[in-house]
Amino acid sequence: MKYGTKTIKRGAALLAAALLLTLAGCTSSAGTGEPDYASYDLVVTAWDTPQQVLDAVRNAGVTPFQHFDGDSLLAPGDLAEMGEKVSVYLCEGSYEAGDGDFILTDGSCELTVTGAGAGKTVVNAGGNLRKNTGSGLSVSGGEKPVKLSGLTLQGFRYGVLIENASGVELQNVELAQNNFAGLRMEAATGCTVNGCTFSANGGPGAGDVGYGLSLDDRSTGNTGTGNVYSGNGNANAVDYPSFWATSSDGGNSIELELEDGPAAVQPVMTDPVMEAQNARPGPDALRYEMEQGGCVGAGIADGDKMEAPSEGQYVYLFDGTITLRIDVPEAGSYRLFVVGGSDDGNDKCDYIQVNGGPQYLTSFPGEEQGVWQLCQPGTEFWSNGVLLPLVPTEGFALNEGENEIVITANWGYSVYDCIYIEKIQEN
Repeated sequence: MKYGTKTIKRGAALLAAALLLTLAGCTSSAGTGEPDYASYDLVVTAWDTPQQVLDAVRNAGVTPFQHFDGDSLLAPGDLAEMGEKVSVYLCEGSYEAGDGDFILTDGSCELTVTGAGAGKTVVNAGGNLRKNTGSGLSVSGGEKPVKLSGLTLQGFRYGVLIENASGVELQNVELAQNNFAGLRMEAATGCTVNGCTFSANGGPGAGDVGYGLSLDDRSTGNTGTGNVYSGNGNANAVDYPSFWATSSDGGNSIELELEDGPAAVQPVMTDPVMEAQNARPGPDALRYEMEQGGCVGAGIADGDKMEAPSEGQYVYLFDGTITLRIDVPEAGSYRLFVVGGSDDGNDKCDYIQVNGGPQYLTSFPGEEQGVWQLCQPGTEFWSNGVLLPLVPTEGFALNEGENEIVITANWGYSVYDCIYIEKIQEN
């Protein structure tokens, strides 16, 4: 049986969460340095929101809405159910979007979205950097004010997209590593952009590709100060109708402080979620063969359905377990890479535990039939109908000496070759 189902957070679920918060009252957090959580219509937590933040939210009498499985958070239908004026607080943490917009509004309601601060509330486009075709925030139409503040948007096609809208305000927003532009404005009027950072937006590598800020010739009367523009694919601030160094034209006056020229080489990713998701074993990684483990409901194979395995053999897991005991030279936090695959063209997903800890998932898409695939175990996340586990940023705690790794059949009928471990270097 397949593991779970993808939960779509829409309509009734969000409305119920909003009603819970409304009933929570208006407990003040004045003087504590914490947000007044009860003043928001919706308080959202991420899968890695710190425990002290979760405690503070609950102590305020608020039941938060947990976003953790990679879906969009809000769409016009959700907002319509919540009223004409909606305020949302995104707690500190890493939020994973799917393949589209994280927040999409048609401007029919007054919307305020507040984070814990740029770098503290981080919205990633998904597991694959620069593959998302949507926006972190998309405002399409309407004249109701929309305000976004105190967070980071990265990995989308556009960090923020404003189309045929007015009165949108960005304050203290970091727009980084978005594929085409950090901020794209099309027929946008009367918007303000203050204290924002545009960094490393545009396609990877050198060249005049992508922008931090992009306006079309229908955008007028947009203003802003205190913005920093750094390391984007194009050194120029705007792409249309002309290339000005420090501000836009066409009746716009969004001032930008340029920190450097074109990004000859894109900056190294610093977001821990992205780093973990894109990690690959290096030359110092240690390898352990699956056929060295104990098998129940599984067997050692050397058939010709898979490309040549390391050491000539692999394990076929039917409906049982593989228990692998590995000797680790030094205790610490390690990345764990599992080499496995599908020999019949069907998608594969099994459970994996390290030293009796939390149960994570492995995933090997069937489209790579007969080919060994590299998978990092993680929590459930779907993209375009494919299971792409979200990797724990802290890695796996391994002891010096013997450690036990157990793979248990979920969908089953999978093949496994070996595992690699590599110690996470402390900064």
